Amino acid sequence: MLEERDSHLKLTTSHKKRTVAAPWFLTGLGDPYQLEILPGSKACYDPNNKILHVRDNERGISHTVTPSVRVRLDHEQDFHDIDFIDLEDATQNLAGVYINEGVLSFEDHNRFEFSNTLMFQSVCRLLASPVFNPWTELPRIRNENAFYQCDLATGELWLNPEMEDAPKNVDKVHSHIVYLSFETSEPIPCWNKDTRHDDILPPGRYDAEVIKSDHDTGDVITIKADGWTADRSNLYTFHIPFEPLYELIQSGAVPAGDFGYRVPFDPRGHADMALRATQPPPKGVFGKLFKR
Repeated sequence: MLEERDSHLKLTTSHKKRTVAAPWFLTGLGDPYQLEILPGSKACYDPNNKILHVRDNERGISHTVTPSVRVRLDHEQDFHDIDFIDLEDATQNLAGVYINEGVLSFEDHNRFEFSNTLMFQSVCRLLASPVFNPWTELPRIRNENAFYQCDLATGELWLNPEMEDAPKNVDKVHSHIVYLSFETSEPIPCWNKDTRHDDILPPGRYDAEVIKSDHDTGDVITIKADGWTADRSNLYTFHIPFEPLYELIQSGAVPAGDFGYRVPFDPRGHADMALRATQPPPKGVFGKLFKR
């Protein structure tokens, strides 16, 4: 059993299995998510400050949801995730940080660009709060074989110097392009994911997405697109080197349609909003006035 930290949350202990929902915690379909509370678990539903918090101290599981962030800690499964939520659409996660079996990773949903450093520091600020992390113990970090090295207590983030072909900067430069459409009658060398062999992209119109880019420059390296063979007998997934394709697009040999681009995201505002909402109320006369 983990050692609990003191917090101002007014917790109630459930003696039977039940669920709790909040209008700011929605499923992808827009319905209130039914968060499970097991017997012996503690919960807090604060509609004024918009805080939903459930913790199971015996298993080391907590779930804290505000309109701007969602923090789930699971020491039993050794999996922890922190998601930043779209303030205009509560069904959408913007970006996140995951710690799976002690290994740190960043989730951009192939839509956002952000600073890894700012993302990690924002997560550390959240985990320093007894609301978002109700225990004295932080998630376990295993640095020895991980790509990103970190210390949750100090907020330090660095790259593993032992990794082969390691990038130069801890802050990944995301490719600006997310997807594009193009039409080709030119033979374009590619790799067929299904046959696992080099191939030629058949003539046609394609909707493609970026699957690989340079960590330090953001230059797109590889895109992927689905397409039929010439006799339309098989549908394959093709991995296409981007640079020669882009040269054909620039020369006009391959007409291009829509380009989709990443959206910049700064997690600090979302973390600030969540931490302000979870601060203990002022004490004394001003505190009473504040509650009215």
